[in-house]
Amino acid sequence: MSSTLPPSVAPIPGSPTTIRAKAARFAATADAIHDAVAGLRTAIADTKQHESDALDQLAENARKVADRLASLQNRYDEASAALDSFTRNSKASAARRIAFLDDWPGYLGWTFVAAIVLTVLFGIVPFIVVAVIGLGQGTIPSSDAGGIYGTGPGYPLFQPPFWLLWIPAVLTLVLSVGTIPMRSKLDSFVFSVRGDLAVFAFVGFVQTIAAAGAFGGPQAVTLLWASLVWLVAVALFAVRGLVDLVGQAFGSPARRPR
Repeated sequence: MSSTLPPSVAPIPGSPTTIRAKAARFAATADAIHDAVAGLRTAIADTKQHESDALDQLAENARKVADRLASLQNRYDEASAALDSFTRNSKASAARRIAFLDDWPGYLGWTFVAAIVLTVLFGIVPFIVVAVIGLGQGTIPSSDAGGIYGTGPGYPLFQPPFWLLWIPAVLTLVLSVGTIPMRSKLDSFVFSVRGDLAVFAFVGFVQTIAAAGAFGGPQAVTLLWASLVWLVAVALFAVRGLVDLVGQAFGSPARRPR
């Protein structure tokens, strides 16, 4: 009964090095079988020089064994080649996976930059614009009425669209979720990479709270919900950052976050 190997090898447990060693053993076994087949065929050829029923029967049996061994050799060769191919593919996949974990994709960096720019544009610049206009018109309320954050006759001249802070809040939340399976490799500025991201998210949270209460708080409800989005991002960055720190403290050097 003969069978053929499948066209592809299913995932095999073990490291690529171990699997490659098994492939090498299969190849060595195939070589040994090849030598045995060659020896049997040589012996069969020698029996043809003698006239003997016993030797003829022995030669016939040896021929059958040689044929079976030759088939077995082919199977070991195929198994060795399949394992070797699987090992190469596994190493290539592992290399791609390690690159994905170590190198944060560029689009995530641009997401972070966009979140910073939009936070400043929608959360800080409006205060400056309104305050400058108020100074120019002399309409800024007294400190008892909230100063540049308060309200008064002709102040603010317009209600800034603080609800747009939802955009950087959501971008930061996407960043905090999308980087969960990734190890840190970005250069940090103050703390660890995720520590810096958590600080930024917390700044966004504080700025959103400030906007919620500014100028009489007409957008308070919308912005309070946005502040919760910032807080979730802070929590995710902080928790995942702690995992990085634990891995750095107890993990192997090759897997420590950088």
